[in-house]
Amino acid sequence: APPVAVPIALIGPPPDSFFRIGDGITFYWSSPELLAPGQQFTVYALAGGAQLALGSIDEANLGLGYQLHVVPGLSIGQPGPFNWAIALEDQASGAIIGQSGVRGITLIADN
Repeated sequence: APPVAVPIALIGPPPDSFFRIGDGITFYWSSPELLAPGQQFTVYALAGGAQLALGSIDEANLGLGYQLHVVPGLSIGQPGPFNWAIALEDQASGAIIGQSGVRGITLIADN
């Protein structure tokens, strides 16, 4: 079954942001409903047709808002633009229940 429309609102970082490849980045989003038991949100980097999980959380940390702090450059490994999105997933099966829109950011080389 295709993912249902879950209104996951991307908050930050802003579209078309630039970060050094070694920077920690905090991804922010909100959802109108609390996570149900057995669900998690995963932040994905989308680049070159691949989907790479940057990290997951399984409980609210800002009420109905959520944040995850990661260093995407450690996973992505090279400078350049990439898109990111949030998926609501079933922890047991990994099935995607819903997904946010997509937003782009760019990693630049550490100089």
